Amino acid sequence: SSGCITASGSLPLATVLDKDKYSNENSDEVDIRVNVKDGGMAVLTSLTPNLRWKQGIADLSAHIYGKLKKPEFDGFFVVSKAIIDCPILKYPLNLVSADVRCEGNVMTVKGVDARVGRKGRIRVRGALPLHHTSSDELLKKSRITLDLQGLELKSRNTYTGQLDALLTARDSTESPVIGWSVLFRKGS
Repeated sequence: SSGCITASGSLPLATVLDKDKYSNENSDEVDIRVNVKDGGMAVLTSLTPNLRWKQGIADLSAHIYGKLKKPEFDGFFVVSKAIIDCPILKYPLNLVSADVRCEGNVMTVKGVDARVGRKGRIRVRGALPLHHTSSDELLKKSRITLDLQGLELKSRNTYTGQLDALLTARDSTESPVIGWSVLFRKGS
């Protein structure tokens, strides 16, 4: 399907390559804008070993700025009616919808929903700071939950069967505290 990717901005390659030789007060600043529409997702997923974008409506806009060691992110990722192949799943992720927002230091997953085969489903919800914070109020609300139900896996020479899992991440994406419950069944 048609789509596009646009990117602009600045990245301090001199700092990355030789920090001592090229260092100055602005040498560690990053300012990058990326926009991806619809079929442009095929290019992004081609960079991952386990996902292939087949079709769907997508709108991704990201602004990465600030210090290279601890950048800030603003943007959104909205997807609907998508089909994504994943080689470890027996069936593709179908009718995927996603609404993920990032503002300042907080990533909010308003919803990620997908069907996988007849009975499988994936749901993600929650919010998490990108960097560690000392704000008690933000920490109380900081949790992302990933719920996988009835996924049929087909990983050759590893595992074939069903997976149910509930994963939670809290604190920050930079240093998450992860909890999980995983059930493999009807497998070999």
